[in-house]
Amino acid sequence: MAAMENGDEYLSVIKRAEELRLENRRMRLEAWAQIEQAMALRQQLAALRSETVARIVTIET
Repeated sequence: MAAMENGDEYLSVIKRAEELRLENRRMRLEAWAQIEQAMALRQQLAALRSETVARIVTIET
């Protein structure tokens, strides 16, 4: 009986470890997607700032 319980506990631990590994992978992929989104937004903001400065310079001259 004890061997069966230990086997069940072992399988339970293995299953939980696999679940955690998959969750970790999902979270890393999600984090990378957010990083890529932030980089794209940063580029858009830089372009907008540059465009705004160019318009101000055009208006002032």
